[in-house]
Amino acid sequence: MRAAGAGVAERGPRRGEGARLGPGRRAARPGGGPGGRAFRRALAALACASALSGAAEARAEGAADRAEALFREGREAMKRGDLGEACPKFALSQELDPSPGTLLNLALCEQRKGEGTRAWLHFRELVDTLSPGDERAAIARARAEDLSQRLPRLAVQLSPGAPPGTRVWLDGVELDGAKLGVAFLVDVGSHSVVVQAPGRVERRYHVQAEPGQSSTLAVAPSPVPTAASLEPLPSGALAGPPNDAPSRRPPKPPPLSFEQRAGYTLLALGGVAIAVGALSGFVAIEQTRESERHCRNEVCDVVGRRTRDTARTFTLISALTAGSGLVVGTVGGVVLWQSSSKPMSAAVSPIVTQRGAGLAWRLHF
Repeated sequence: MRAAGAGVAERGPRRGEGARLGPGRRAARPGGGPGGRAFRRALAALACASALSGAAEARAEGAADRAEALFREGREAMKRGDLGEACPKFALSQELDPSPGTLLNLALCEQRKGEGTRAWLHFRELVDTLSPGDERAAIARARAEDLSQRLPRLAVQLSPGAPPGTRVWLDGVELDGAKLGVAFLVDVGSHSVVVQAPGRVERRYHVQAEPGQSSTLAVAPSPVPTAASLEPLPSGALAGPPNDAPSRRPPKPPPLSFEQRAGYTLLALGGVAIAVGALSGFVAIEQTRESERHCRNEVCDVVGRRTRDTARTFTLISALTAGSGLVVGTVGGVVLWQSSSKPMSAAVSPIVTQRGAGLAWRLHF
């Protein structure tokens, strides 16, 4: 028998332990005839019953040994403070070989772990099964009374207008009609209540239970029907909005006009030209510095003359491209600005003069 307490638990004699049938001398074989055959049948039946009894007793002894080992492992885990290991070992030991000592250790472990309602139920079970003179009964009674004072109580009350067939669950345990409105001991912390009614969607409640607090939670089914309970649409009806209903999609932006496309194109070309001009200007500056290292008093060697000519060429390219880019970009900006207010037209035509050739821009606002 496993007992609880500060000391090491001990076990008593195993259940079912007693005298066994041992080997004896072979009985004298009776003679033939009907009486001898009946005796042999009885002897065979007795041998089968003895074999089955021995196998069952062996299994029981194996379960008891396993339960004892689990109990001692649970005690060691309790001493280390490892409640997550101790409580399952006590529970499995109690399942294999029920014992008041194991049940008391399990209840003490659950109480220390914070599972107050489980511990209270096990303490009450011990009070009901142990004799009043057993010291373990006194321990269990005191622990149960202490828990009943400290644990919160929660009652779930279903609204009177709930439809027939409404079901209520508290932390996964269904509350039938007799349990609704009754205050139950619950653990400290958050608890979930689920209400289901035919043809309604599931409704959930969450309540926080505080130590020593008594509270009542009024619940009701959800008023929202389930999809299966909705009436089907008549034949030929459309599930979407009517044809004259406004569309929820945002309107598409209008296409760009010719002036807008031209303005964006000119801005892009102007930006590219300005970038080329800036790069050419950087190359011209570097070539100018290189030529200065090879020129003294306007007298340059071969490298100096070559780098000076290169610098002049890139300076001209930089001026032309940057200037053209600035002009083209400005025209593009003007075109975009005018296209948003009033119509305009633009034309480009080549011109030839005595000094050279070029392009002429004509804008009409």
